[in-house]
Order: sequence, then structure tokens, then C-alpha cells
Amino acid sequence: MTTTPFFAPDGPSGPLTASLLDLPAALRRMVLVDDILARLADALAADPGDIGADARFTDLGIDSKRALEIKEDLEEALGRPLPATLLFDHPTPDRLAGHILDGLPDRAPASTRPVADAAGDEADDPSAALDAALARYGL
Repeated sequence: MTTTPFFAPDGPSGPLTASLLDLPAALRRMVLVDDILARLADALAADPGDIGADARFTDLGIDSKRALEIKEDLEEALGRPLPATLLFDHPTPDRLAGHILDGLPDRAPASTRPVADAAGDEADDPSAALDAALARYGL
């Protein structure tokens, strides 16, 4: 039996996937964990700063119904179907982010990567990409 990659290079993707692919690999996990924490905080009517990246979803009061709601929200943001047991199979924000990132390609498809201008700077300059990513997230 063959399995389909979580993120096929030619498959559809959502806005969160596109945002993650625009970031340097070193920042993806932090940004994705922050995104998951924000979704959890919204579902729990809590402050994202009050939820730790290693907090177990069940300890936070995430039941089956809320787990499905969060999974469906992530599906829409990622543009990919996810298993119904996602939050139970990967029981913390950090482990969930790791699972999602494991299936993410290393780079955005060539058609979505920035094109360098005549000087050839930003598309090839990792520090410029890092600065842009940090600025986008207010860091």
C-alpha cells in the first residue's frame, strides 16, 4: 500500500501553508506553534500566553467536539485534510506542529517563491527573508 504525502508539491494549499513555506525553516515551528496556541486560546476563550507549547490538549479541557473544531480550522488554514484523531494522536501544540511540519516540503514550489530583482538580493539573501518574517510577526 502506498501513502500520499501530507503535502503533495502539486496539491492545494491554504494560507497557513503558504505563510509557513515563505519562512526560513528555522522559524516555521515557532510560528506554527504560536498559530496553534492562538487557535486553542480562541476555542477556550483564554489568553494564548496562558497556554504552554507542551500543555496536553486533554489537560486544557479539549474534548472530542472541540478537537474536531480545531482540526477543521487547521484543515482550512492548511488547505489539507487531516485525520479526525489529530489532536489525540499529537497531544500537545508542539507535537502537533512537529507532525504538520514533518509533512511540509522544504521549500515553496518554484511558482510561489519570490523572484529576485535585477540586483538578485532578497530571494537569495536569507537574512532579508528572516528580517521580513520577523517583521511580519512583530518580532
